[in-house]
Amino acid sequence: MTGALKRAFLGLSKALGLFRIAGWITRKRLRILCYHSFATGEESAFRPKLFIEANTFRRRLAWLAANRYSVVPLDQAVEGLGRRTLPPRATVITIDDGFVGVYAHGWPILKEFGFPATLYVTTHYIEHDAPVFDVAIQYMLWKTTRGEADLSGLGLPAAYDRAVALGSPEARAAAADAILALGEAAEEESERSRFAKSVGERLGVDYDAIGRQRAYSLMRGRELEELSAAGLDLQLHSHAHRLPEEGWAVERELAANRDVLEPLVGRRLAHFCYPSGYWSRAHWPWLEQHGIQSATTCEAGLNDHTTPRLALRRFLDGTNIHQLEFEAEMSGFKDLLRSIRVRLHPGARLLVVGLQVFETAV
Repeated sequence: MTGALKRAFLGLSKALGLFRIAGWITRKRLRILCYHSFATGEESAFRPKLFIEANTFRRRLAWLAANRYSVVPLDQAVEGLGRRTLPPRATVITIDDGFVGVYAHGWPILKEFGFPATLYVTTHYIEHDAPVFDVAIQYMLWKTTRGEADLSGLGLPAAYDRAVALGSPEARAAAADAILALGEAAEEESERSRFAKSVGERLGVDYDAIGRQRAYSLMRGRELEELSAAGLDLQLHSHAHRLPEEGWAVERELAANRDVLEPLVGRRLAHFCYPSGYWSRAHWPWLEQHGIQSATTCEAGLNDHTTPRLALRRFLDGTNIHQLEFEAEMSGFKDLLRSIRVRLHPGARLLVVGLQVFETAV
């Protein structure tokens, strides 16, 4: 099913007034938007889900304002969800990780509209002035113009200890997996950076220039402190951007995350975002023990008073999301379709033409 056909279905649904009806039905449910970073250059072409174009983000916020969505702080939303006192179409804007693009582009646009937002910060790279390793490696493999690269002598598996063809997306993805596995095993960030620079040399991409540009780097402490003082809500996202299920590991990640962030904001933090969207109910007792009042996932959908506070749903927006898809999510239309799909008997689905088209498209 092509994207054009999917958009045609959504366009017809909107023209028939189904978005408006869905908005009324779901008006008391909480919407949570998810972003990562904001770009004015090639970052959005490289990873459109990770780096939304700044102008696209501005259009999204303008649409929310024009359609009278109630953009509220996370604290207020969590409290209102439990008490069933949310304003109509309540919406929370969340941002993950803490990339420099938030400071350079995202926060200024949020200020234009006077919208509150929450930034979930992972803190390892705050202490290391280097691009995020996995993003930098993937970017260099995307950026290189070489159809073949000599990766010998880097310590990679035997299959890569030679000249390797990089002519297809599959070949580059496989090379990225091998490079990332070796780099992640390094004990020190400085060692990882030296390794990344060597990879860049083999690919003909200047790793040092990537570091200077900072598009793939996280903010430093002073930048986070400045945004917090200006009104951006900083919250927890783990220290090393991972959350194993073992209780001691959860405690270690939360403690390290708090130790960096809380001195910057001057208060106890109580909200959390699961790194990479991975979560388990096994995490909940440990999160509760450490005073976590809410935790967000990357699962699409709206939230109501029955949604577990430690498994709040969000919609991950990006440059590759068409405006109609954004409106379908925000109106609640796609959430209603998901609910219908779950409830209908498989045979009955064939009678619901619109739903069948949608299911084929997603």
